[in-house]
This record gives sequence, structure tokens and C-alpha cells, in this order.
Amino acid sequence: MDSLNSVMQFDHVIRVNEDGTVTENVPNVWAPEINLFGDSEGQIDRDSEADMVADVAGQGWQLMDGWSGQYSYSGPIMHPSEFVGGGLEDYILETPGYYATVVVDIPPYYHDSSDESENAGWAIAYREEI
Repeated sequence: MDSLNSVMQFDHVIRVNEDGTVTENVPNVWAPEINLFGDSEGQIDRDSEADMVADVAGQGWQLMDGWSGQYSYSGPIMHPSEFVGGGLEDYILETPGYYATVVVDIPPYYHDSSDESENAGWAIAYREEI
């Protein structure tokens, strides 16, 4: 297997099996849709992040948190420069279930920089085996 980072493409669900092997083509399981709504200036606050986490939980997934290396931040949104490797990769391979990396964008109507979504980073969604 290539590194887990190269296997975990955005919105592509993988399955980590009990023996730590990875199944890349998982039928009938889809990555959750991420909805993040910042404040009127496009900033992410605790309430908007909590709403995003709750929305994903309502889809049967949970967002992993505590893995970001960002200064004084331990929530679920990873900086675009971060990747699935090191301790995070080890943890995922030791914890069976479904995983998907998902893009976290703020819709354009919550910031005034353009008519396009603004990227806030990415996250890892986890779901126990169905």
C-alpha cells in the first residue's frame, strides 16, 4: 500500500480492517457533506464549528479532532499544509472503521471576498463499521 495520505483522497471512503489493512473501494458508503457557516466576516467561531460537527454526526459520521498541529487549535479542521502521516496515520491504521478526508469550505455568502467558497482546510470523518 502507498502511504495512507496518498490513499485518502478527498471524499473517497476507505475502510480500515481489523488487521490494519485498507480497502480502498468501499461500495455503498459515501463521505459526509460538510456544511460550515462562518460569521458575517467569514470567520469560524466555536458555534459554527459545533454546528458543523453536529451536522456531520447527523449523517452518521464523526469528525476526528485533536490531530491538528496548528498553534493553540485542537479542533477538527486541519490546515491545508497538514497531511495524514505519523501518529495520525498510525492511529487510523489501528482503529478499524470507515474514513474519509473531506474539504471544509465556507460558502461565499458568509464572506465577502468573492463569489466562490473560501477554503477553511480539511477534516477526517470516521464511521464505525456498518
